[in-house]
Amino acid sequence: MGPLEQAKSALIRQFETLATTDQQASIVHLQTKVESGVDLLAWMKGQPVYPQFYLRFRDEAKTVAAVGKVRSFSDVNLAQQFIQEHDFPLVGGLQFEGESQFIFAASFN
Repeated sequence: MGPLEQAKSALIRQFETLATTDQQASIVHLQTKVESGVDLLAWMKGQPVYPQFYLRFRDEAKTVAAVGKVRSFSDVNLAQQFIQEHDFPLVGGLQFEGESQFIFAASFN
């Protein structure tokens, strides 16, 4: 089993564990680590889901790759409120034709 398949299996186990508990959270955060050396850009290219986001940090050994959209915000104040309430990362924020779009998405760190 390759590193991406292992990550997928780990996330599925986390989700199944969460689904069998009595907790009724409206938003949950599942995460796993992926071995370094995995070509996330190639992985993203093979995904049919949009939007897609990729960021490799310059000053630290961290990469974020995200596909799909869970929730989106066109108002920066609503996006900031969401971050403060849930402590989840948002990706995006590009301005196009006067509007910014912030997306809460599943991601690999």
